[in-house]
Amino acid sequence: MNRPRRYPSDTSDTEWEITAPYITVRGTRAGADGRPVLYRPLRLNDWFGEQWLAAKRAAEQQVAAEWAAQFDMPLLEGPERALDWGERSRHQLMTAAHTALVVEGTWDEAAWAQLEEKARTVTRAGWWIDQRDAEGADLLELLNSAGEQDRGTENPFR
Repeated sequence: MNRPRRYPSDTSDTEWEITAPYITVRGTRAGADGRPVLYRPLRLNDWFGEQWLAAKRAAEQQVAAEWAAQFDMPLLEGPERALDWGERSRHQLMTAAHTALVVEGTWDEAAWAQLEEKARTVTRAGWWIDQRDAEGADLLELLNSAGEQDRGTENPFR
């Protein structure tokens, strides 16, 4: 059956016969032109990608929580959905700073301990999330510029 082309880019019946076997078809309902209605097939890569990302975040969260407990970091404050993200961001920035300043830089452990104390005073999860793309070497400057709203109200004499 030859049908008239509405647009110059329309697929002819001959072209359709060649390409149709290579197109994934879901369902059997025919469209207005008698050809099958095509749907975007479920892609397992999408599902596996989401699963992979969830597993990666869970592993990062566990490492960040263990790190926070080991180095006596205070709990973060803020909206519930920002707490885990803030904790991961804090861990990533602190470890990047330690690498840049102590391991690869010229800081000694005493200077690092002072920076850790300053970091303990910033307990707003949103602050850590906002700094997530910062360079580790900039952490001291960032901590010095943190405002009162970023600092916790917890007793500083733990």
